[in-house]
Amino acid sequence: MQKQTHRWLQSLLDIQSQTGDSSEFLDNVKVDLFPDSVYVLTPRGKIISLPRGATPIDFAYSIHTKIGTHAVSAIINGQAAPLKTTLVSGDTVEIITSDSATPNLQWLNYARTGKARSEIRHYLKTVNLQESILFGEKLLIQALKDLNITMPSRDDPLWAKLAKESGASSIDDILTDIGLGRRLASVVARRFVIDSPMIATSATDLDELNAAHSTQILIQGNEGQSVTLSRCCSPLPGDSLIAVVRPGYGLVVHTDDCPVALNQRKKEPERWVSVGWDDEPSKLLTTRLTITFDNEKGVLGKIAAQIAAADSNIVYLSMSDEASKIATLNITLQAENRKHLAQIIRSIRQVSQVRNIVRTKGF
Repeated sequence: MQKQTHRWLQSLLDIQSQTGDSSEFLDNVKVDLFPDSVYVLTPRGKIISLPRGATPIDFAYSIHTKIGTHAVSAIINGQAAPLKTTLVSGDTVEIITSDSATPNLQWLNYARTGKARSEIRHYLKTVNLQESILFGEKLLIQALKDLNITMPSRDDPLWAKLAKESGASSIDDILTDIGLGRRLASVVARRFVIDSPMIATSATDLDELNAAHSTQILIQGNEGQSVTLSRCCSPLPGDSLIAVVRPGYGLVVHTDDCPVALNQRKKEPERWVSVGWDDEPSKLLTTRLTITFDNEKGVLGKIAAQIAAADSNIVYLSMSDEASKIATLNITLQAENRKHLAQIIRSIRQVSQVRNIVRTKGF
């Protein structure tokens, strides 16, 4: 151990003797002595060591689990960046969070540290499981209500019969499958009607899928893995909705005029169900705007300031036609509902150089 320490100190002296500038010395130390690490800074100047290839997700979890769990995007060296961005030594990183944001399975593709990966897996296994159970129960209650019957108690023998015939190990397994779209609530509900024979689900899928249209499913937008608000149209409270049941994903929700949804619905019309917003939807959902403006000095700062003044956060942005006189800004931001979005748009329009603002739907 003493020999290793001596060699490490000698390496520092060798690097220092060849370097006159302190910042250059620090860079050389990081590259030569710690080639498998990157060193990034918090906004307050604290140095965080991460493995090479680390992303803002790793950075967020290294600061605090809560910051990692609710991370939305990052600001790297003053520029907005997605959470999958690879960090390099010297980056100054700030994490943008939202109470409505939660980890998803894709994060495991970007996380490099053991802490981040274990925290993400823990969330997906525990929190998302409970959310799926609760959402599955909600869907089943709605389907049963459509049949004018109440939710059976957990000690009802029909539960055991249903579990045995469907290969489920527990009531929670059945509810989880409903929440994730692997079972249809309407199919399960029919099996609790005493006068109806217990028949195979596969023989009644089409009939029960059609029956599902009669009961509108109410969502809040924060149901986790059970409900996905499609990124192609980013639905907000106040939008009219449609949703498709995708096994393993639960409900994938679109606005009813989303071009992607309309195209998919032609191919699989039987899988689409009626969806509406709950009376208390989740706050600060994301949506996208395309802004065309006169590309003058300071305009981006003015637009960002107007968005902040409207009580919204920028999640991600990119700009095209940067060298031309008229540029286009594609921006993802947070909004509570359509009314709030209208307020944000009015605020942005106060920037005189802004020519046009369009809410982006479809790819």
